[in-house]
Amino acid sequence: MNPGILRYALNTPKETAARMPEAEAFVDSNDEVLARQQRLRRKQVLLATAVYFTALIPLFHINQLGMLELTTDQKIFGVIAVMLTNAVFFLLIRSNQNLHFRDPSMTFAQVLVANAWSLTIAWVVAQPARPLAMMWYLLAFLFGFYTLKRWQFVALMAFALAGYAAVVMREYFAGSAAAFRVELLHWIILAVGLFWMSLIGGYVSMLRSRLVDQRRQLAEVAFVDPLTGVYNRRYLFDVLQREMARIRRDKVRTLSIAMLDLDAFKSVNDRYGHLMGDQLLRRVAEMLTDEMRDMDAVGRYGGEEFIIVMPDTSEAGAKVCMERVRSRVESDDSPFRGVRVPVTISIGIAEIRHNEQLIELVNRADKALLAAKAAGRNRVVLASNIEEKNLRVLPRTETVRD
Repeated sequence: MNPGILRYALNTPKETAARMPEAEAFVDSNDEVLARQQRLRRKQVLLATAVYFTALIPLFHINQLGMLELTTDQKIFGVIAVMLTNAVFFLLIRSNQNLHFRDPSMTFAQVLVANAWSLTIAWVVAQPARPLAMMWYLLAFLFGFYTLKRWQFVALMAFALAGYAAVVMREYFAGSAAAFRVELLHWIILAVGLFWMSLIGGYVSMLRSRLVDQRRQLAEVAFVDPLTGVYNRRYLFDVLQREMARIRRDKVRTLSIAMLDLDAFKSVNDRYGHLMGDQLLRRVAEMLTDEMRDMDAVGRYGGEEFIIVMPDTSEAGAKVCMERVRSRVESDDSPFRGVRVPVTISIGIAEIRHNEQLIELVNRADKALLAAKAAGRNRVVLASNIEEKNLRVLPRTETVRD
C-alpha cells in the first residue's frame, strides 16, 4: 500500500498520521475532525480545572483544623498558581500550539503537573492529612488512564514514588519514629496502588493500540482500491461530496478534478498479459500519489482510469500539475519483469462551477478526457477550452479509450 494513502481518511496532519490514525475522519474532513478533537481537549482541561477546584474543599477543611503549614499569602499564591497552570494548557490548545507537540492532548504533561501539586500538598500539610495527597495521586493517574502509554505510566509512577519518598525521609530525619513508620506505610500503599494502576493502564493502552490498528484495517478495506492502493471510487465520491459542500458553504473556495486514462492499455494486456497490466496500474498510481499534495485525493475510477481531486486549485493550476504528472509518466522507464513498457496518459480537467452537481463536474472532466484521446492522446485538455471552442467530442467507446 502506498505510504500516506489514508491521510485523508484517517484524520490527521501528515506528521501525526503515523501516530494517531483516528477513524473519526471516515465521515468528515480533516478540518472538521481536528476542530472536534481540539474542542474535546479544551473540555478535558476544563474538567481538570473543575477537579482542582473540588480538591480545594478538603484543603479548606484542613486549613480550619490548623493542619496546613502555610501563611495566608502562600495559600492564595498556591491557588492562583494551580489555576494558571491549567490556563496555560487551555491557551496552548485554544491557539492550536499543542498541535506542534508529539502528544497534542498533553495528557502526560497535565498528569505530571497534577502529581507535582499533589507532592506539594503532601509536603505542606500535617502528617494526619497526608492520605489526602495520596488520593490525589491516584486521581491524577485516572485522568490519563485511557490515553497514556505503558512507559508513561511507569515514568509517572517513578516520579510520584520518588517525590513521596522525600516526604518519608523528612520524617525520618526529623527524628519522629512513629511518624516515619506511618509515612513509610503510606508510601507502600501508594506504591502498590500506582503499580496496579500502571499495569492495568498499560494493558488498556495495548488494547487501544490494537483497536486503532483494526480500525485502520477497516479503513483500508472500505476506502482503498486493493490493486493500486489509492482510494476506491466509492470513497473518492464521498471526498468530492464533502469538498463541494465546503465550497458551497465558504463561497470563496474552488475545486478542480482531473480524470486520466492510460493510453493503449488494452494493447498492453493483450501483448504482455494482465499481470503486467496490473503492475503498470500500480506503478502509475504510485507516481500519481508521489506528485500530488497532501490535501489532494487520488482514486481509481475504474479499469485504467483515475480521478484526482484537487481542493483550492483553479483549472489553470491543475493543468500545471497534470502536465508535470503526464511528463513523469511518459519519461518513466521502470522495467516490469525485465521488460520496459512505454506508457502515456491522457488527462481531462474540470473546475467546479457555481451550484454544479457532482455528476455534472465529473461528466465535464470525462468529456475533456475524451477530447484528449481524440486529439492524439498523451496530452492535457481543459473542459473550459472544449466549451469555448465547441469542439466535437467522440462518444465514449472502447476504441476512443484505447
